[in-house]
Amino acid sequence: MNNNIIINGGTGLIGKYFIKEVLNKGINPIILTRDKEKATQILKEFSGISIEQLTYKNTSNTLKNLLNDSKAVVNFAGATIAKRKWTEEYKNILISSRVDSTNTLVSLMKECESKPKVFINMSAIGYYGYQKGIVATEETGAGEGFISELCIKWENAAFEAKSIGVRTVVLRAGIVLTHKGGALGRMVPVFKFFLGGVLGSGNQWMPWIHIKDLIELIFFAIENENFEGVFNATSPHQVTNIEFTKTLAKVLKRPAIFKIPSFMLKLILGDFAINVLEGIQVIPERALKSGFKFTFKELEPALRNLLIN
Repeated sequence: MNNNIIINGGTGLIGKYFIKEVLNKGINPIILTRDKEKATQILKEFSGISIEQLTYKNTSNTLKNLLNDSKAVVNFAGATIAKRKWTEEYKNILISSRVDSTNTLVSLMKECESKPKVFINMSAIGYYGYQKGIVATEETGAGEGFISELCIKWENAAFEAKSIGVRTVVLRAGIVLTHKGGALGRMVPVFKFFLGGVLGSGNQWMPWIHIKDLIELIFFAIENENFEGVFNATSPHQVTNIEFTKTLAKVLKRPAIFKIPSFMLKLILGDFAINVLEGIQVIPERALKSGFKFTFKELEPALRNLLIN
């Protein structure tokens, strides 16, 4: 087995954190990207990494050789869900950027003489949709709506790797909290300017995970051969939007007196608003049973680590 970890989608928020930790562990990351020039510019802070071109249906011998007998293939690829309103055109982009690239990776694996040891594919808790009154575990069925359908298609594409003998792990991530960027990165400036507040009713759940725990969960999946199938990547202790708002305001020492009504969010965000206004509690049951230890179980210590320390 070679010591390569193949990363598809390394230019995104999670991908860049993951690359840094791969390098810290002395492992060689090879980045696959649709735009090599752009990726080289974005990832210029990382010296010595390999960046290779990957286009849909690209099954060149070079790429096959890279994947052959690799330590792991980790797939973060996908257009940003919250980048803009969900027109039909953008919905197609959201789907193709995930499903087509995943299909390409699996096609490459099929051609490998010695398959990668594990394929880890990101997904999202949006798989569960909004199912009133439930606590979702990995055994909970899919919900309804566009994001649920997107996740189903993406996960089905990923599990094709299992059919060719590659251990396959799908991580359904919640809201990933980082010290910059992502959902928290957009919220902090609003709160600092005294404009923070509850979204809609505030009773909707906001399943979250600290970036450190997500990255460590990925490494845990790489190293543990019994780790296979679907796992929820969320903190064990979830909060509602009201609780999240109060905790963030406390950590930043700012009031949170505003309330943004549902209709306003729908006007601003379009169909994406449903992901802000409706949410269910999602528990990482399988990760806990597998022995994974979360560093940040509670929200306040997680926020303090990211924003204060």
